[in-house]
Amino acid sequence: MVQVSDFASPQLGNSRALRIYLPPSYGENALKRYPVLYMHDGQNLFDAATSAFGTEWQVDENIDAAVGGGAMDEVLVVGIDNTANRIWEYTPCCDPTYGGGGADTYERFLIDSVKPFIDHSFRTLPGKDTTAIMGSSLGGLVSFYIARRNPAVFGKAGCMSSSFWWNNQALTVAVEQSTEHVPVAIYLDAGTDNDGLPETTRMDRALAADGYAQGRDLDFITAQGGSHNEASWAARVAIPLTWLFPWQSAGN
Repeated sequence: MVQVSDFASPQLGNSRALRIYLPPSYGENALKRYPVLYMHDGQNLFDAATSAFGTEWQVDENIDAAVGGGAMDEVLVVGIDNTANRIWEYTPCCDPTYGGGGADTYERFLIDSVKPFIDHSFRTLPGKDTTAIMGSSLGGLVSFYIARRNPAVFGKAGCMSSSFWWNNQALTVAVEQSTEHVPVAIYLDAGTDNDGLPETTRMDRALAADGYAQGRDLDFITAQGGSHNEASWAARVAIPLTWLFPWQSAGN
């Protein structure tokens, strides 16, 4: 694990840590390059001591197990810490109750600052087909939003328990009204225990009507008993990880 402390964002006017998981083989083959997964709420991904609720997602352990079992490719994961401005940074404009509206600026931070730094500093496969974005709750919402706006950068998006309720389901309405199929592979899930399942189901149907096909460029999972917390996401994070980066999909 590599941590970059106080990584500055000129777009947002703040700084945060980047927590970077390197595959076990990274130090063994100096010529090999890796797909990259950009994940929000970096504090919660790898270490219970830094997680907001004391429960980590165990992303590194899940990847190591899936790679060892031949289920997924090795990937480099960039955990981007959230800040006190999390709601604003992770949301399009503007929910009548919570406001928000900083997602466009956060998007520029990821694309213009974080990704160039990662591609320069590490051996990455920087193309869209080997670059994904992923998060949960508002992190799932902003992953969906950014990927759909930037299909030339992010070819895949993992959206767990996404807050599609935001602003009266404005993102879903936009997909329902869309006449263009955006070429991004999308993973959606929601738990059955007060986890936004009706809103996520509506988004799944909107994507299907827009030309997405389950098993091809769409994967919608209903997590039985799943709720809106770190423990539930940790319990099933291997599902989107292996769907986004299946074994030998990177082609390197």
